[in-house]
Amino acid sequence: MKKIISIFFIFISCQLLAQTRDEIIEEFKRERQKMMQEVLKMFESHTMNDSFFDMSIDSFGSSAGLVKVEKIQEEDGSISVFIKPKNKKTQLDIQTLKDRILIKSETKVEESGSSFQNFSSSSYSQTIAIPQGYIAESPVPENDALKIVLRPASQIKKKNKVEKKKTKPELVPIGKSPGEETL
Repeated sequence: MKKIISIFFIFISCQLLAQTRDEIIEEFKRERQKMMQEVLKMFESHTMNDSFFDMSIDSFGSSAGLVKVEKIQEEDGSISVFIKPKNKKTQLDIQTLKDRILIKSETKVEESGSSFQNFSSSSYSQTIAIPQGYIAESPVPENDALKIVLRPASQIKKKNKVEKKKTKPELVPIGKSPGEETL
């Protein structure tokens, strides 16, 4: 009998201390929300003075490199890509390939004083994907930038056909020579 009474008291005390399923879920939500608020508070306090988070990230435009790249959609369907060095001392190496434009830039700075001489070099590289169905033309200087025009392949094929028709010489059949017979 003592065993039954002790089991009964243990069962009742467990029931009084136990939480229902809904209570457990509610407490979990409150704890999670409190934790997220603390994490956000810590994140805000540490990143407010960090310049890394001020940078804008754009797949076509670069704000962190030595060059500025702009894309302009033209009315004829072509895309003009302007590549401008941010510094006049920046040297550019631009390659246009079938599916991408490779931009390599390098800036060398030399500082000298009465008792020191300092050399620094900074290099940067960026790849720009050429959209499918477009062909890149060679870079052409325009103002302080280089301009690369991406033309739809269909426009270039039509242009080449027109040029071929203009350049074809008129064919004239060769007549028979005296004494020649046709087979």
